[in-house]
Amino acid sequence: MGVDATVVSSDPSRILFLVPPGTPEGPVEVSVGDLGTLVANVRNVSPALFTLQGTGSGIALGDARGRGGSAQPVGRTQTGGGIRASVLDPVGTELILTLEGTGFRHARQLTASIDGVPVPVRRFGPSPVDPGRDQVELGPVPAELGGRGLVEVQVDADGYRANAVRVAFAEADAEPPTFSKEIVRLFQDQCQGCHRPGGSGPFSLVDYASARPWARSIKSAVARRHMPPFKPVAGHGSFHNERRLTPEQIDLIGRWVDAGAPEGNPANLPEIKKFSSDWTNGPPDVVAKMPSPYTPKIGVDDYRCFSIPLELGAERFVNSVEVRPGNNKIVHHVFVYADPYHLSTWMPERPLGQPDYECFGGPRFFLVDIDNFPWMLGAWVPGNGPIRFPDEMGIRFRARSRLVIQVHYSGGDGKESDQTEVGLYFSKHPSPRPVFISGLEEKSFVIPAGESKHKIVTQMTLDVPVGIRILGYLPHMPLIGREIRADKIAPDGTRTPLIYIDDWDFNWQDSYMVRDKVVWRQGETVRMEALYDNSSANRFNPNRDSPKEVRNGEKTTDEMCVIVFFVTLDLP
Repeated sequence: MGVDATVVSSDPSRILFLVPPGTPEGPVEVSVGDLGTLVANVRNVSPALFTLQGTGSGIALGDARGRGGSAQPVGRTQTGGGIRASVLDPVGTELILTLEGTGFRHARQLTASIDGVPVPVRRFGPSPVDPGRDQVELGPVPAELGGRGLVEVQVDADGYRANAVRVAFAEADAEPPTFSKEIVRLFQDQCQGCHRPGGSGPFSLVDYASARPWARSIKSAVARRHMPPFKPVAGHGSFHNERRLTPEQIDLIGRWVDAGAPEGNPANLPEIKKFSSDWTNGPPDVVAKMPSPYTPKIGVDDYRCFSIPLELGAERFVNSVEVRPGNNKIVHHVFVYADPYHLSTWMPERPLGQPDYECFGGPRFFLVDIDNFPWMLGAWVPGNGPIRFPDEMGIRFRARSRLVIQVHYSGGDGKESDQTEVGLYFSKHPSPRPVFISGLEEKSFVIPAGESKHKIVTQMTLDVPVGIRILGYLPHMPLIGREIRADKIAPDGTRTPLIYIDDWDFNWQDSYMVRDKVVWRQGETVRMEALYDNSSANRFNPNRDSPKEVRNGEKTTDEMCVIVFFVTLDLP
């Protein structure tokens, strides 16, 4: 609209701004510095605070105030339509619930309810602490809401219904969660896939004695969403292999740790979860195994490619790929490639007669031939299950192709060895629909030495009448990459977020298979933006002591800028 909007606050995941009076409801374009043009969805009330994620939701802060007037903040984490579930005790205390960022500065009349129970509106207007934010005070909260659990707070302003805010009420004497009752069940569902004896995690979360020493580290890791390791930002695409804790689960762990991480009654423990060493999807059609155990280099990251002949007598379509590391202590992640022309047998890095060679960044060959034969088959990182396409689809695998397994080893001590194996599952459909490898890649770039926020942008517009169905993504940028994202932009400017990683870590790169159907249609543009930090402040910079100009390449000190797409034709 060309109207200035006041920015109230910002952080790496959101920007809060004041919508000018008179802004109509619906999508509006927002230009923020170098970020370009984004789309926000203005709903219900104006002016109001909204996020650029298009949800139309603001933030809220609940205060439990005693009769003496003291305030205790109980939650300020935004989750969709409100705040993280927080514990308030309305028993014996006059409770005032304060909502910030609700945007009712210019309203004439407000009414409110909590879980359908009317609640008085004490005041509304600019916050006395931060005049840039609007504030509503509700209360006193009726005592009947005590112990009701998760409830919705609803505010109406001049006939407009605002976004609901969620809080949770609990009794004053509610017992804290214990390991034996609540926490171990959460660990079984979300953590023990890696954190178990023999797993890839650095410690076990199977029993209390193993978990208790790590309690505060666990709280910090889940609060920062460092664990479970899942990099895409919420709200930018939905994925089958999501590994996220809900705000309620994060809050549960926090309350357990804050209470002293109690063990509880061992009689409440569930049965120990058993993890099978068998193949997830049953016996594979073909198993490719490293020809002999490999002992990685000591104390460094060792990237090795193993070229394995399969000698399939006929062309097949790979529907799923499952990786079974031979030694979880040293295998960090694995990529799997097809090599139809046996190029992996001619690598200069490969010693004569040896099945393996050094291969940081990739397999040293990148191939898409005239028949659209793709080179990437799948990937594995700790905690991630096998890639699987719909039953009627698959990646074409030529007869007599070789399979190349790239393994990243870390923590080698010269004693531990590995013999990883890969299972291939073939489509049983009589006429499989081919899955292709496409994507966006920029090769002509120069990242200046010392530059901390160097942006690379590339895009492609589909100019053919057939739609392209996007099945998944595999972003790739080595060590100095910091952010990478892809968006689909319609001819009218409407932007659909596909994937966004705002804290890139080369050690946690993964493939992400989409849950909802995503179709790229004629006239639509897919745009990729990547941000790099080539300064000495970046601890991952291989030239940190003396930053150097960086260009595209496959050496440790080079960079890449690519998002691989798994795609197929959008046919009836």
